[in-house]
Amino acid sequence: MKPLVFARGTDPKESREAARSVKRTTVKQTRLSILKCLRKSERPMSDEEIVEYVITYVSTSPSCIRTQRCYLKRDGYLVQAGTAITRSGRKCATWSLEHKETQLTLASLLAFGRYMRA
Repeated sequence: MKPLVFARGTDPKESREAARSVKRTTVKQTRLSILKCLRKSERPMSDEEIVEYVITYVSTSPSCIRTQRCYLKRDGYLVQAGTAITRSGRKCATWSLEHKETQLTLASLLAFGRYMRA
């Protein structure tokens, strides 16, 4: 089974150990929570907003949530939908589901589960 969390070979030993310690279930829950969050939202959301939602359901770090959102984008589940302004006044990307009309039905959740086992 390939790992879902990686550290670069140039990273310190502690970073590689930390990556190995992340549970697959935490990564799965994080990705699923991101998808649910964006499905429920009536508008695209920034990473700040996604983190605020997901962290209430999954015990993980904001950095892990942003990383998993990045993987979901890479794999075609999300698209950049526009921009917003962060709390600190900086411009940031907003995200939405690639296929908003696609509901997260039992069948699509099972397919997502197969994706997570790959």
